[in-house]
Amino acid sequence: MSDTLERMRTTLDTKLGAVMEQLKTTKNNLEAASGAIDEGIHSRLEEAKAKVQAKKQEADAARERLKTLIEEQKGDIKAQVEQWKANHEHDKLVKRAERAEDYAEACIELAMAAAVEAEEATLKAIVARQDAESAS
Repeated sequence: MSDTLERMRTTLDTKLGAVMEQLKTTKNNLEAASGAIDEGIHSRLEEAKAKVQAKKQEADAARERLKTLIEEQKGDIKAQVEQWKANHEHDKLVKRAERAEDYAEACIELAMAAAVEAEEATLKAIVARQDAESAS
């Protein structure tokens, strides 16, 4: 495997691992809500809100990159790519690979933003349910 391919694989693997860890945190928060009022839930909710705000700008930038990359990928017609391969047009193939990698990274960044937002939403739901139950 080439060094470039290995670096890309490692980068994407690390970012996907971070998304998985975020989802595990959200799942753990949900499992911890056993019905009893959890006093620590409010501090976790505030932390989650701060994480959402921190990721918002990254997510917006990722969405914009995706729009651009999607438009650029439309130009990568299969027949054209085959022609680049046949003509050994390395620079064009490298640019195509870089766009595909950027697209994958932007998608992962959006997945992370969604996972962070899911944590906040889950904590809000837990707090709302606890409030409802404590009022009865």
